[in-house]
Formats: sequence, structure tokens, C-alpha cells
Amino acid sequence: MSPSHPDWRRDLRPRLAAHWPLKAVGIPVFVTVFFLVYFRLLRQPAFAVTVMPFTALDRAVGFWPAALLPYASLWIYAFLATILLRGRRELVPYGVGVAFISGVGLGIFYLWPSAVDSPAGGWTNDPAWALLKKVDAAGNACPSLHVAFAVFTAVWLERLFRAAGVPGGARLLNAVWAAIITASTLATKQHVAVDVLAGVALGLCGALPGPRAPVGPSAAPSMWNRLNLALAASIAAKLTILVLGIEWSHPGWAVVIFVAPDLWIVGGLLLPNSAAVMPLATHFRTPRREVWLTIDDGPEPATQPAMLDLLDRHRARATFFLIGEKARARPALVAEIVRRGHTLGNHTQTHPLATFWRAGPRRTAREVEDCDAALRAAGAGPSPWFRAPAGVKNLALRRALDQRQRVLVGWSARGLEVCSASPEVSLRRLTKRLAPGAILLMHESDRHAADRIALLSLLLEHLSAAGYTCVLPVRSDLW
Repeated sequence: MSPSHPDWRRDLRPRLAAHWPLKAVGIPVFVTVFFLVYFRLLRQPAFAVTVMPFTALDRAVGFWPAALLPYASLWIYAFLATILLRGRRELVPYGVGVAFISGVGLGIFYLWPSAVDSPAGGWTNDPAWALLKKVDAAGNACPSLHVAFAVFTAVWLERLFRAAGVPGGARLLNAVWAAIITASTLATKQHVAVDVLAGVALGLCGALPGPRAPVGPSAAPSMWNRLNLALAASIAAKLTILVLGIEWSHPGWAVVIFVAPDLWIVGGLLLPNSAAVMPLATHFRTPRREVWLTIDDGPEPATQPAMLDLLDRHRARATFFLIGEKARARPALVAEIVRRGHTLGNHTQTHPLATFWRAGPRRTAREVEDCDAALRAAGAGPSPWFRAPAGVKNLALRRALDQRQRVLVGWSARGLEVCSASPEVSLRRLTKRLAPGAILLMHESDRHAADRIALLSLLLEHLSAAGYTCVLPVRSDLW
């Protein structure tokens, strides 16, 4: 849990004032359009209405009139996150999430309208029950958008509260409020358990896009991180399919719902420079023409001495992401990197390019720790930087790095030297989007030493001509 700070109320005030004309106009316009479509689908379904199945939980929960208050409180709760948004980095992913939940939910209601069949009970004569049914009949049941927006709001408020340093008590209250709203959908008999499960899955999927996760010293581990959200969404989606039992009647939809959250997880792990499931540094903050040059896969005796000489000649600094096996075999080369004023990064012990994606917690920890040990054996201190082989991650990596307070470092541009016909082609890739704060990635190699040395020479000359210097940023500058 991230620490609170005494000025958190002061940090919330500019959030309330930010973009207030947009919020004042956008909220009522969205609500109006949404409900026009929602009630049209509710009262004029295009296809036959499916009655949602009751489970033992639904039969055990009776109508509870007091639940109407927390049920209705969603319309206050859901807009708390909206009014606290500040800046495009929050507004855009929030808007994308709202549009996703609304679009997917309304699309399902059109193609597959559903409703809750009220079981017999004395509470059906309750005036509160009659009022609720008059305003909002228990249609458009699955997924429960009431639950989806409660879950979505809970995640976003947690993000915004953490960013502002709000105390843990208020953040716990946020989670409790969302849980009570979710339970109220059952206690008001507006939804059944499977609607709630589907709503949880939809809300979590909508919350997956978010502001870039911080990578600085304040980036305390959170149970609400995107990897956990995606895993929870995956479980909720699969439970929904199992309870509905539509794998035979609607096999296509069953497959889509079953695997959709997994696509986010797989993409976040296998796409090399993706921050979809864990924080990843791809830039650093600087007002000057500065870049961070990073060099992977060493130490290689065929390339490193010449590279160090080139860096000295241009008064440039770099970070070498070393493979532990190579570092242990060539400690003198490791020591020389440090002696010349450069820094080191952890690039795993064995660089398991083909299998790192499926490594479990033990193997992942061993890859990180053994590389650390190899660097220490060569006389170097522990490095705060880690780069995965080819940028491919696994499910255990985030926890392994959080426990060791390491930063996962990506890149802004890379030369893709293995795929290049010449150093000139790699140079164009590296400099195509050159900007202050860029992280540049190139590699050492024993088999293509001449090309790698030539590329570094061309790159340093290009940077010098463009007025850029190669620096070593600190952790708090990364994003």
C-alpha cells in the first residue's frame, strides 16, 4: 500500500477544478444518450428475451428494501472518479473504459436481451419493490452494468487516491462501497449471480486501460495492478460461461467471452515493449537534449573494448544490460565498464529467449538473482535496472521485480540489428523518433562485431551532430 501524505486534500482540489466545463457538459450528455439507448432496448427488445438462471445463492437472498439506498447510490459513486480526473493521461483511458463498458453492454442487450424472472415471495408486494420495477424493470440483465460501473469506478478511484496519497481508510471505504453496491443488485432482485459475475468481468476489462503505471520510488506494489485485474477478469468471464452453460447453444460467444481477457494478458507478456500488465520505463524526464543509451547482451570481448573507446571519445555514458553467464565468465570486462563510468543492468542469467514467457516464480527469481550474483562477483554493486530477454515477460516477473525494487526498462527506439541489412538501416530505426528523454537500445555481438561497432560509431556521431548527449538517468526520472 502506498503511503499517504498530509497534503492529500490539497492535491484533490486541483483535480476537482480541472476541466470542469468538459465534466459539467459531458456527464449529463453521456447519461442522457446512454439511457435513451438503454430504455429503448429494455422496452423494445429486437430478439427473444432469455430468462437468466437462478442459483442457490439467488434463492438464498431475499428482497431487502434497505438495499435500495446503496443500489441507487451508484449514481453518486460512479461520478466521483469522473470529477477527480486531471489531464489527458487520465481522461483518455477513462473515456475509453466507459465507452467500452457501455458499447459492449448495450451491444449484448441488443443481440441477446435477457431478464430476471422474479420468484414468488411476500416481498413482491413491497411498495419499494413496486417503485423499482416501475422505474427499471429487471431486464437488460446480463451483464449487470450496475455492477460493471461500480467495479470500474472502484478501480479508478483507487488509482486516483493512490496518486494523491489519500489515506488507506478512505481507500478501504471506496472498496467497501463498491462491494455493497454489487451486493445490492442481488438484494433488490434486479440481477442474479451470473449477471453479477458478467458485470465484474466487464467492469474489470473496462478498467484495464489506465494511466501509465509509475516506475519511480513511489511506485509501491498494489493489489489493484493491471495484471491482477486482468487475471480477475479472466476468472470472472470463465465462471460466467460455466454458470450460463451456453457453450453448446452459443459456442462462438462462449469462446469470445472465455478468452477475451486472456488476450490482454498474452499481449502484455509477449509484446516486447508493452506496459499492459506491468510498469515499464520507455522514457525519462529531461528538459534538455539527452538520451539514455542502453546496450544489451554483453559482455562480449569482440565488441566491448571498442565500444567503450567510442563512448570515451564522445564523452557519452551508457548502461550495459549484461547476461549473468557471460559476466561471470568475463569479470574483467564487467569491471572495465564500471571503471569507465558506465552503469550495469540485469539481463537475466541465461537469456532464455524462447522459454522466459512461461517461467514460473522460482525460475524467474533464479534468473534475476543469479545475474545479480555474477555482477557482484565481478566487483559491481546491485543494479536497479532489469530488462527481459527481447522484452518478453512472464506472469511471475512483476512480483519478482517488486520484491527486489527493480525497474523494468524498455525502450523508445531500437535498432533491430539482427533484422538489419546494414548499420545504416539500424541507425535510421534508432533515430527515427529521436527526442529528449528517449531510451535507445542496441546490442553487443561476437559474430557481428564489426557491424555493431560501426552502428555505435554512427549513432554517437549522429547524436553529437544533433546536439544530444548520452546520460544516465535516475529512477525518479523514468516513466
